[in-house]
Amino acid sequence: MNKILKMIDKICTGMQKGNADNIIKSMTREDLETITMLLASKVNNLTEIILSMKRQSFGRKSEKFNPDQLNIFELLGLEDNTVVIVDGDDIPDGAKQAKKKPRKPKGKALSGLPVKEVHYNPDSTVCPICGKEMHEIAATVINELVYIPAQIYIKKSIFHNFACFNHHKDCDESNNDHLKIYHSSQPVPVTLFEKSAASPAFVAHTAYDLLKKCVPLYRQEKAYKDMGYNISRTLLSNWLWRSMNEYLRFIVDKMRHDFLRLSFIHLDETELNVLEEVKRGTRNSDSYVWIGMSGEIEDKQMAIYSYGPGRSINELKKMLIIDGEHFSGTAVTDGYTVYDNYTDFSGHAGCWAHYSCSFFIQGN
Repeated sequence: MNKILKMIDKICTGMQKGNADNIIKSMTREDLETITMLLASKVNNLTEIILSMKRQSFGRKSEKFNPDQLNIFELLGLEDNTVVIVDGDDIPDGAKQAKKKPRKPKGKALSGLPVKEVHYNPDSTVCPICGKEMHEIAATVINELVYIPAQIYIKKSIFHNFACFNHHKDCDESNNDHLKIYHSSQPVPVTLFEKSAASPAFVAHTAYDLLKKCVPLYRQEKAYKDMGYNISRTLLSNWLWRSMNEYLRFIVDKMRHDFLRLSFIHLDETELNVLEEVKRGTRNSDSYVWIGMSGEIEDKQMAIYSYGPGRSINELKKMLIIDGEHFSGTAVTDGYTVYDNYTDFSGHAGCWAHYSCSFFIQGN
């Protein structure tokens, strides 16, 4: 190998001096073939490195198959557009056949909406020509979709209290030197938070827009400003945070313990760039969100998310070990070594998508 490298350096030096042809003619055929194979191998390696760097810099950050990966149809001797025709008797029991979606009948697009009828009658049902009563014929019906914007206001409940100061004999005996107060029989409403104007309906609407409709809090704040209301995103964030700590955390704790009792789960982690940590300078790399999902065979379907500033096994244990209780079922994961270091799995299954990617890498 050192001899071949020296020959390549000699050719490069000759190209600079202009006598590379004489140097090449002085070499044997075997040497030239070896140099050609070595250079071709280096070109292929450098090309693969460049493509890998381009995928990391400009490619999608997802776990899709590599376009150069071996095709399963080629391995089976088939083509991508191969169609296998079977008789109706050969279709196994329980197999689903593709069915055409039935077309929705016209006029049924708005069938699920409530209807509010408004009737308009003539000022008089007496014929202005003959003076006799007229008969109703087919009515003219016009459908109009009405939108009523949401209304936001502060409901101030004022409970008036009364006390008797007439110093009547019966009142004095019943009071026993204590002022007796009479108030409304209407129960006092229980607030969501102490000394706060937040209502369950408003906080639920904020959470729905944020989590279901993906409307961030700054856009909700701007929408309220356009309506003329001064509701800051800080206030919305505080209400959501207090709702989580004072109410929803009990549901989350119950779900986490139920998750540990499952027999079949899926685990994965993904990068998450947290702005506050970047501002503080506490981390130079991305943080991670760990996700655990119940298997399809489980009766209780759930997804558990856990945030961690690292990717070590300690972050995995935070999800799988709670108050001495740990998960001991079967987990489906990718090839990350941290999952192999968790010793409480009764079974550790691999992901087919990651396995095929690993197969492609090993094949290269």
